[in-house]
Amino acid sequence: MRPSLQKPTRHIPILILFFLILPLHLSGAAQTTVLDRVVAVVNDEVITLTELLLQEKEILPPTGENLEGQLKPGGISPEVRRKILTDLIDRILIRQQARKFNLAVSTQDIDEAIDRISRENGKSVPELMTALGQAGISEAMYRNQLSDQILKSKIISYEISSKIVISEEKALQYYTDTYTINQTAEGYHILQMGFTWNGPLALSGGKAEAQIRAERVHGMALEGQNFSQLALAFSELPSAKDGGNLGIITTDEMSESMQNLLKDMEPGRISQIIEVQDSLQFFMVVSINTGGTTRYAPFEAVQDEINSILYKAEVEKRYNDWLDAIRDTAVIRESLDEPEEKKSL
Repeated sequence: MRPSLQKPTRHIPILILFFLILPLHLSGAAQTTVLDRVVAVVNDEVITLTELLLQEKEILPPTGENLEGQLKPGGISPEVRRKILTDLIDRILIRQQARKFNLAVSTQDIDEAIDRISRENGKSVPELMTALGQAGISEAMYRNQLSDQILKSKIISYEISSKIVISEEKALQYYTDTYTINQTAEGYHILQMGFTWNGPLALSGGKAEAQIRAERVHGMALEGQNFSQLALAFSELPSAKDGGNLGIITTDEMSESMQNLLKDMEPGRISQIIEVQDSLQFFMVVSINTGGTTRYAPFEAVQDEINSILYKAEVEKRYNDWLDAIRDTAVIRESLDEPEEKKSL
């Protein structure tokens, strides 16, 4: 039997904090001063060493040291530092393009996003902020992060997504290639959704709140909302990153309760909610191959699912192409090397 899976903790994207900080004096036997300097210029905007180190602090695990101790150089590899700087450069490029399009993020935009996220997670706004605080994320940091996400979404909508059309022919080809031709192994092709209450990945509230979350999302799936998108947004199991796709599962890999749940289901249908170890799960059956015969979910039952998959892939491709073109036309100068230190006598 395949063990119950749990989803890794979702990481909140790195934030950009722009403010002037005087040189930081680090405590120790020999006191060290980190010299602030420019590490990159993006058109007419600069990124300082202080900003870069603050970004590194956001992704390093807590050390129990004070801020100055955590900013001390040497806690991160040059490769990761380079990626962080690239992320900072891309964020500035996006902001510069947004100004050209007269796109901006308002306080109301951020408030509405927080309200929506709170409702989707079955929490009040104060409860959400408390949970973020326990994870080391202040409200100001979270609002800045949301502002970046919203601005990126506006850019994508303005420049990219409105120009994408997924034809029925393309969707049918994907259905043939993925849902039919590739079905060779005997078993059930399953999409999974799960909500857990025990262990390090569990949300607060215990089993009762997990039940509420499961029932809310189960209802959304039964109403016809895209199962894969729901799994990406809400599922608390590792399969969420793949839209809940578990691939082909044989009956030998299923628990007895799961076998009983799925044995009479037709492809394209959504199961009831069952308890699996310390989680509540439900499933969508995409296809069934038993006794040499394969039954598939009808195209109409998975068309929205396929359109969503193809649309997301096309948006990502075009966005990356767009950002590459912006980088090519921008004037970017970098001077990244190991942060400078000097010893105070």
